[in-house]
Amino acid sequence: MVVAICGRSGDVVKPLLKPHWWMRMKPLTKPAMAVVESGELVIRPELQRRQYLQWMRKLQDWCLSRQLWRGHQIRHIDQYRGTEREAREKVEQKLPGKKSTLKRDEDVLDTCFSSALWPFSALGWPDKTSDLEYFPNTTLENRLGHYTVLGNVIEPVDVLDGISVADLHQRLLHGNLAPSEVNNAQKYQKKAFPQGIPQVGADALRFSLTSYVQPPGGDAVGECEFSRSTQIGYRYLYDELFDIYIENSKSIVSDGTPEEARSAMDTLYSILESGLRLVSRFMPFLTEKLWQRLPRRPGDNTCSITIATYPEYESSLHDPTSEVACGLVLGCSKAIRSLLADYAVKHSGLAYIAPLNQVLYDTVSAQLPAIKSVISGRAQ
Repeated sequence: MVVAICGRSGDVVKPLLKPHWWMRMKPLTKPAMAVVESGELVIRPELQRRQYLQWMRKLQDWCLSRQLWRGHQIRHIDQYRGTEREAREKVEQKLPGKKSTLKRDEDVLDTCFSSALWPFSALGWPDKTSDLEYFPNTTLENRLGHYTVLGNVIEPVDVLDGISVADLHQRLLHGNLAPSEVNNAQKYQKKAFPQGIPQVGADALRFSLTSYVQPPGGDAVGECEFSRSTQIGYRYLYDELFDIYIENSKSIVSDGTPEEARSAMDTLYSILESGLRLVSRFMPFLTEKLWQRLPRRPGDNTCSITIATYPEYESSLHDPTSEVACGLVLGCSKAIRSLLADYAVKHSGLAYIAPLNQVLYDTVSAQLPAIKSVISGRAQ
């Protein structure tokens, strides 16, 4: 027997049966299924359409109430619907001349149900406002991303060493995919890699920090692709600035010449300040707090990040040669860090890098201090 303990107070949690508010789903499922079956609402691919209809046919009533500390409190006063004034009028009609006390239900709505209230609470419904006209439900897309089920997850070693289509198909059989999923994944692999993947070496695994500000293909925010826009900001700050550049800058600032240290600090300021402006649209309060702590450049009198210019991609900063070197540094550093973590090596780690040609050897030799810095000095 497991005794439930409250994480806040440490008291024993005793089950208590309470009445709940429920939404009857049957009257809602019929019209929701009808628009799909008639073709008014199109769901692609066909598999998802069938799953949707199957799910709707078995849908049970929805429990809407929750006993939580925070949330949208249920707008219901005892058994009377509507506002408090309307509820009081109904009480007086039902119990004329008698005193009564109205008490609003303390339960809050289920979080998923609260999310569905967004167009009603934020866009001006029931009035036909301009915001409500843009209610983005005309076309919805479920981004599946990159999953092994789709067959579009490629091992990095296969990009380095190359692999045939037959061997790609064979890799799918080593997992726990259903036969139908294997067939779909193989179809994708045939379409995406008809000749297999050629051997390209580590040079192909490169990227540029500045390319994440506005990647090729346009402005994600301007195209209303907010998910991709937030991912760009996350990668720029977390994966590149915090995880890579700051670590790489430590040795330059501490061991480099005064000119090298100043250059590293100026670059660090530029990419940090740009990164804050990049995510300010999604995290206005936190970015404002951090941005105000940064000193302003001479001549910059901008008082708030909310009115600062949004970062734009500068083609002049595009440097393919540096990208190759950066990609090689990161590939070596991440591989060594992964090995150290896998084998729980915390001190005096010794790693060997075996370049495949003279170009790679020269690049690794020149960037060896950066590689050591990125792996935090845990390997030699």
